[in-house]
Amino acid sequence: MKLPKQVKRCNTLFRTELGNLKYAWKWSEDLLIEMRLTDEAGAPKFGWTTQKETGLIIARPLYGKRKLCLTADHQWILCRKCPPPMSEHQWGQVFGTYLQYPNAGMWQPCDSPLGPVALPRDVLPTIDLTNQAIRMMKRELALTSEEVVDDVLAQQDKRKKANWDSSYECFKDAAPAFGGVPGWKTHFSIGGTGKNRVNNERTL
Repeated sequence: MKLPKQVKRCNTLFRTELGNLKYAWKWSEDLLIEMRLTDEAGAPKFGWTTQKETGLIIARPLYGKRKLCLTADHQWILCRKCPPPMSEHQWGQVFGTYLQYPNAGMWQPCDSPLGPVALPRDVLPTIDLTNQAIRMMKRELALTSEEVVDDVLAQQDKRKKANWDSSYECFKDAAPAFGGVPGWKTHFSIGGTGKNRVNNERTL
C-alpha cells in the first residue's frame, strides 16, 4: 500500500522525537514475514535450481510472505523495528529453515494487555495520536532510566556499607574501645540516669 501523506508525517514525527528508537505506523496487510511454504499435508515445499558451476540440480526451500499480525484486518498498527533477537546460528537451531533470519531486523507490533496497539479498521493515524504515543514512550523511558539510576545508587550504598563494616571490624580488633583488650567484647550504653556506663565483658 502506498503510504498516505498523513501517515508519512506521523512517522517523520516519530523519527524526530525518538531518534534511534525506530517506531512507525505500519499497515497490517503490509506487515509481513518470510515463512516456509508447505503443502496441504504440512510438508515443506521445495523448488529446483541448477548450479552453474557443476550443472547439478539441487532442491531449495520455498518461502512466501505471510501476515505477521493475524488478528489485524486493514488496520494501522504501532510498530517498533527490533534487531535480530539472536545470532543466525541460534536462529537456525530454534527455527530451522521454517523462518528466514531477519538480517536487517524486523518490525514488530507494540503490545498492550488487549493485544497489538492498532487503530480501528481504515482509520488513519493522526498527529495528535502520534504525539500521545510519543509522550507515553518518553515517560516509560524516563521511568526505566530512573530505575537504572536507583539501582546503581543502591548498589553503591551497599558496597559502601560493606566497606564500612569491614573497616569497622578491622578497627575494632586493632583498637578495642574504652581500654579493652583483644579478645574482650566491649559494650557501651547510655543509662536512664543520663550517666554513661561502660561495661566490659570477657568472652571466652
